[in-house]
Amino acid sequence: MNSGAEQSSQGGDRVVEACLFTFSEQNGFIQITVNCGVDGELYLMRKSRYFTEQADVRQFASTISSDNSDEPTFMHIFYDHTLHGTPKCPYLVVKMSDGSATDLKRKDYMAATKAIDKLLREIPHCDEKE
Repeated sequence: MNSGAEQSSQGGDRVVEACLFTFSEQNGFIQITVNCGVDGELYLMRKSRYFTEQADVRQFASTISSDNSDEPTFMHIFYDHTLHGTPKCPYLVVKMSDGSATDLKRKDYMAATKAIDKLLREIPHCDEKE
């Protein structure tokens, strides 16, 4: 997937509740602005609020089975590829529904955590790259 950072397309900007996993004060549930592009991509607006200017922001899409529901939860995770797998890497999780970003609620927290765990298992960490 491409970075989806600071790009715009013909879809509309929306403000949604997301969850930022990081070791900074900005950790937790936050409101972000995204653009659900007509090309099916999710674009993060104002990425510099959550990532450094040097960040190589990438996306990971994940479908997580819920323990309490028959319906799986679909998540997009924005992360800094150059810091991935280190304690300094921020992970920004956005819940998707019917191809659009939607509010991530407290009941979705465990699914968001599982999505990051899946990302950590499937994408090589920055210190494991050649």
